[in-house]
Amino acid sequence: MHVVVPWIHYVQDVWWPQLPNEDDGFLVMFSLRHAIAVVDVSCEDPEPLRPFAADAELSALLESVRRYPPAFARAQHRANQAPSTTSPEGFLEMLTRVIAEELQRQPTDRAALVRSNAEELGYRSKGEYVWALRLSPDGTRLVWACDDGSCYTDDAAGFDLTDELRRRLLGDGS
Repeated sequence: MHVVVPWIHYVQDVWWPQLPNEDDGFLVMFSLRHAIAVVDVSCEDPEPLRPFAADAELSALLESVRRYPPAFARAQHRANQAPSTTSPEGFLEMLTRVIAEELQRQPTDRAALVRSNAEELGYRSKGEYVWALRLSPDGTRLVWACDDGSCYTDDAAGFDLTDELRRRLLGDGS
């Protein structure tokens, strides 16, 4: 279930999404500073969350963007650029537009699944396939997307990249 909730100041510098019940797990997908959080929540009893449910259009887009990490990562990056003066309503309108735009790029997207040939403890395993977004202009650094929408930049030598993939990932675009 996707919900839109405010943040609460938990302790010291820790902020937490204000979820009304004990949840089995959640992922903050998008956030407007410490104003609101768009959260994917797993719970046994969704009733207490219904008042906070994202509207149908946004919820459908959130479900879709979770299945395509390149669009998720780019939408997250663009959402993080929202000015701090953006209202929560304005943020949700912008987020709906941005996610739709990023998903619509898929047919011409240069992103590709690439195999990792290096172990990076805690976020990338040898043999795992990750979504590569682009190579640096000199071809030595690879930007790739994690399934939670995070982007990482690593040495391109840590991935199996054919010449064709290198050309594709060096192309124009984001």
